[in-house]
Amino acid sequence: MPAATAAAAPPEEPPAECARFHGLRQGPNRRGSVLGLILAALENRYHALVYIGAGLPAAYRGISATANPINFASYIRAPKLILQGRYDEDTPLRTATEPFFKLLSEPKLLTLYDGGHVPSLEVLMSTTMPWLEEQLGRVGR
Repeated sequence: MPAATAAAAPPEEPPAECARFHGLRQGPNRRGSVLGLILAALENRYHALVYIGAGLPAAYRGISATANPINFASYIRAPKLILQGRYDEDTPLRTATEPFFKLLSEPKLLTLYDGGHVPSLEVLMSTTMPWLEEQLGRVGR
């Protein structure tokens, strides 16, 4: 008779404080982009915003104008940097990022890198750190 095997332990549940953030930054419904646009427009404590692989999702086209989060884009006052891959298949430059960029008010900057949806750490840091220092000042030690 074969030896009995122990049942695999169920995966640990995420901490309770993480549950409320589940899915806000990623997922098929893009709740992060919806919430991010609204909060950035309404909250005056943001002094600089960095968007990575940002654009107008096709799903926004079906939302009525009165409830569409994209209508908040022009009200975002903080300086904005969009870091976008030229070959991003998730958020195409021409059909998603450029229309989003046009909706944003000044000051804004669109920086392109040769890559897809997510930049390498080297590209991310070498692009965002100087821009953030310009906007917020150098970090003192």
